[in-house]
Amino acid sequence: MASPDWTLAEVAPVFAYYCRTPYGKLHQRNPDIIALAERLGRTPGAVARKLTNIASCDPDLRASGRTGSANAAQVEKDLFRRFLSEHDSVILEANDALERLMTDGAEPVPVEPAFTPPVGPTTNLTEVAVRRVQGIFRRVVLSSYVNGCAMCDVDAPQYLTAAHIIPWSSCESRRCDPRNGMALCGIHDRAFEHGFVAVDDDLRIVVAAPAMRTHSRVLTEMVTNLGGIPLRLPERFAPDPTALEWHREHTFVG
Repeated sequence: MASPDWTLAEVAPVFAYYCRTPYGKLHQRNPDIIALAERLGRTPGAVARKLTNIASCDPDLRASGRTGSANAAQVEKDLFRRFLSEHDSVILEANDALERLMTDGAEPVPVEPAFTPPVGPTTNLTEVAVRRVQGIFRRVVLSSYVNGCAMCDVDAPQYLTAAHIIPWSSCESRRCDPRNGMALCGIHDRAFEHGFVAVDDDLRIVVAAPAMRTHSRVLTEMVTNLGGIPLRLPERFAPDPTALEWHREHTFVG
């Protein structure tokens, strides 16, 4: 007997898993997919196929030459289309659905390491809610960059930050949008945050070299050597050009 059609309630947690997992791990032998399938009452193969269906809706994956499956159903097409216009609400709802499914209805809170409350308005979010949002954002962004810095060779998550391109305090509506983020090591995160580096329209790194002359020789070299180097792009959720333009206009000191 054929399996019943997938509902939005089933696809949403699978979408959340897609967002937080590198493309190379979206296969039926992955223990996490096996566990997710058990919770959904589906086979691991069915969940893996659904993940590749979702991947086929992702323009970044298609641009990279990995097209996923050609059998995406309307429910995942509609969900991905909604995500592209309502990124924050969709990714938060989907993540909540996944967490409830995997924890019998409990609400675990992903925590951003070395948590620092964001500066600026937060629509009265509690610290717990802020931690949850930052934790989800970090997990999705670092997964997209496969735990590697977008500007250098650092490839260990404990040394990486999920950096907002437009800061939280300047654009609340994009606080969880992975296209408003990049994975950066500690040094390059601070350089980006303070406007010593930016990314141009060709996705190459530009450096405010004169501003860096007040720093130590070692630190100056670590940043100025980036000038002209192509940004290392993620598997999915590439940086939004409008966000990068905002950073150049409002943060970059070059």
